[in-house]
Amino acid sequence: GKAEQTFLKKCDPPKFDGDEVKYPDFKRKWIANVSSANLSAESELDRLADNVPAKAAKMLFGEVSMGGAWAILDKMYGNKTIIANKLKTQLKGMKSTGKEDYDIVINLAIDVKTIEKRLRELNLEKMLKYDDEYLSAVFKALPSNEKIRWLDFDKSGYEFEWDGMMIFLEEAREKSTNTKVLLSCYGDQLEEKQVSCRKCGTSGHKRASCPGNFNAVKAAVVD
Repeated sequence: GKAEQTFLKKCDPPKFDGDEVKYPDFKRKWIANVSSANLSAESELDRLADNVPAKAAKMLFGEVSMGGAWAILDKMYGNKTIIANKLKTQLKGMKSTGKEDYDIVINLAIDVKTIEKRLRELNLEKMLKYDDEYLSAVFKALPSNEKIRWLDFDKSGYEFEWDGMMIFLEEAREKSTNTKVLLSCYGDQLEEKQVSCRKCGTSGHKRASCPGNFNAVKAAVVD
């Protein structure tokens, strides 16, 4: 009806590219955003086929219920072992991304938290606590100063070091975010304060200490 069309114009259906890691998110978003629009089964199935890879769309051909459609897609993309292995590979291959240390920490914290959350949805997050390779991968991706901080971090209150790392990463992310904000603010102020010297026309110094000021040059030579 008219309400359904209005809803779908405001919110396009989620699209799935075939990556198993993204499948649980896709299914959850579809059920929350599209199924709740109360379309007919035929209409929803058509939209589903338009938003999945071509081979999945072929498998959905002739399906008459959403329950049957999800059973097909679950079999194709919902294998927990495949998803978990992909997430483990992502975590073990974690790389530092960002020019500044604070960007590296922020990006790393978000990436690790996302992977942990996806494993938790599969009830598989416990494996992170028992395999030191995951902890090592995160540690290696930390900037040098944060590596030192982690080594000094009090881990005595945690049954697993991984739990301590998650708290450490969150604290480091908050600190890095604050640093980025402050540097941004100070940067704006510095730009505003860099008025050109009236004597030589360049910025970054006061007139009294201008390189073109004879007395300033003389004093520097005497010193």
